[in-house]
Amino acid sequence: MKFKKLFLRLKNGKQVNFYVQGDDDSVTVEVTYKNDTFTLYSYVFEGEEVTDDLKFVQYIKEEFTADFSDFNALIVDLMRRFPKINLDI
Repeated sequence: MKFKKLFLRLKNGKQVNFYVQGDDDSVTVEVTYKNDTFTLYSYVFEGEEVTDDLKFVQYIKEEFTADFSDFNALIVDLMRRFPKINLDI
């Protein structure tokens, strides 16, 4: 039952975030559950810039979204896409 906490947190409507350090970039992974669907959203920031009104604007270099009706399929896909991910919460 390694993923029980993750499953329960998602089923209770909470978003779970993971940060994975790749070879060149750091990937942010967000997982949610809504309307009987698990959604995986990941993105890599290219950089950030400070605007004239002192707000940070971050540019997304790469992003990916996938939906799953099955929790186990979500876990398999997470492990395949992000081998270095630590799913313990």
